[in-house]
Amino acid sequence: MKLGQRLYHFIFPPAFELMPKDCRLLEQMYPKVDWSLVNCYSQMPWFMHYTFAIGTALPSAYNNKKVHIYIRALERMSVDQRLTILVHEAYHIQQYQELNSMGEQNKGFNWGYNRRFLRYYIGWYLEGLYKALFKDKEKWSVATNVAYRQHPMEVPAYRQEHIFRQCINLYRGHSVKMFFKQVPEIICQQTPLPKAPSLFFHSLGILLTLLITVAKPTIEIITWPIAFLLGGRSAKKQA
Repeated sequence: MKLGQRLYHFIFPPAFELMPKDCRLLEQMYPKVDWSLVNCYSQMPWFMHYTFAIGTALPSAYNNKKVHIYIRALERMSVDQRLTILVHEAYHIQQYQELNSMGEQNKGFNWGYNRRFLRYYIGWYLEGLYKALFKDKEKWSVATNVAYRQHPMEVPAYRQEHIFRQCINLYRGHSVKMFFKQVPEIICQQTPLPKAPSLFFHSLGILLTLLITVAKPTIEIITWPIAFLLGGRSAKKQA
């Protein structure tokens, strides 16, 4: 791959389209979400490239309606792993919807990454990290994992992922309609959203989302013409 293509794909991950059956799965599992506002990408965003995350759901940096699902190294994943990550990240999309952080409900100054979902998410993560580091005296590597795994917006998402993983063979062997007849409890009409983080950490979440809202598109706008001139391109594929 040319240097320009590598740079382009690093900054702008390649998009992919879901298989029709997987689209129906998510649409029926999370029926209140407008899935026309969700795009999928086969690589983590550049600022998360070296993190432990293998999937994430983040807002579009360039409008206030869309949300994106990113999955790391899609080509090297098994079908089962890809599906469970999709179900998990789609749960976060449902949380975006309930927190009025996408679509027509996302109004005012909630542009780019400055959305209620991310303000809550970052605030709760920092609060959990602080507790693990300074109250529980955990090492950094342990504290970051604890803050993530005990995050009040991650716990129910992992519960949903676990339920799906337990019956994934049923999904792969039957139609979507038959799958939901057998496992109706996996249909998510509403999530157990936490209250806002404490004032200090909520304020930090607000500050960080504002910084990212400005910094991310600025860096990408500067990098894009360089990558383009070096031959960088992007094309959609199907997963």
